[in-house]
Formats: sequence, C-alpha cells, structure tokens
Amino acid sequence: MNEQQVADLCSEQLDRLLAGGPVVDSPDIDDLPELLTLGQQLSQVCFQPTPALQAEFRGQLAMWFGSNKRDVQGIGNVLQRLPRHFIWAELGILGGATGVALAIGFVIVIQLILSPATAVSMRPIHLTIVAILLGLGSSWLLGRLIDHVMPSLFSNSVEQGLQVVLVFSIFTSLLQAFLFTHGW
Repeated sequence: MNEQQVADLCSEQLDRLLAGGPVVDSPDIDDLPELLTLGQQLSQVCFQPTPALQAEFRGQLAMWFGSNKRDVQGIGNVLQRLPRHFIWAELGILGGATGVALAIGFVIVIQLILSPATAVSMRPIHLTIVAILLGLGSSWLLGRLIDHVMPSLFSNSVEQGLQVVLVFSIFTSLLQAFLFTHGW
C-alpha cells in the first residue's frame, strides 16, 4: 500500500468515527490501529466545562469584546465596533499621509531657502523616520481632536482606538515614503 492509499484509508476510518460508526477493516499499518482506537475513545468523550471554566471563558470574552454581559453573548458587539475600527484606520491613514506631506514639504522648503551649494540632501531613511514621527504626531493630534469633538467615538476603548490609529499611521508613512523615495 502506498502513502496515498494509507491516507485515504485513514481518512475513511476517521470519517466513520466522526459519524459515530465503528472502525472496520483496519489493516496493521504502522500505528494506524492504535491511532484509530484512540480516536474512537476520544470521539465518545463528552466534555462539559466546569462552571469555573465557563466563568473564566466569559471573562476572557468580556476582556476581548466588551465589559458587560450583553456584549459577551453574541457577535453583535464586534459588528457594532467594526465601523469604529474603519474610522480609526482612516484617521491613521490621514495622519500618516499628513506626516509624509509635512516631511516632504519641509525638505522642499529647506531646499528653497538654502542655496544649492549648501543644500542638505536627505537620505531616504532619514526622510522615512521624519515622516513616521510627523505622521505619529499628526495622528495623535487628530485622535485627540476627534476625541474632543466626538467623545462617543472613542468611548470604552480609547487605547485600542489609538493603537489602530498609530499602526495605520506608521504603515501609511512607510508606504508613502517608500513610494516617494523610489519615484512613484
């Protein structure tokens, strides 16, 4: 028997086990009979978590998706928070783009002010670092402004929203600085 035939046979036996049927015609190949016996024993086990484990699981869900019980009971809270994530991502993209625009603007202004003999040429890595820092700063300022204007947007999850904003700002700054330095 080749490997494909052994795999097919094992798959058929596992399908039978999962359907609740017995193992039949199990050939003595490697450890297949022992594994199928173990699979049969495991398929008959009924696991019921203890109340303490259920409470711990609910607590973990509350930490991930919300703090009160009605938030934990379904996927509704995740769907309600999804538009907020898009808004936070857009703020991060806007902040990152602003940072890159400011960095490029600073380079252009410096080039215009200084004479060509004393002009400073920035290496791409320096421009990228400046763009990222300016993007982070402008994203933070945008986040604070939005939090002041629309406090309900960041309610209950200021840290998470700020993390999304800053991560998108960094990625946007990196992408735009890369595209700018490569002439695209």
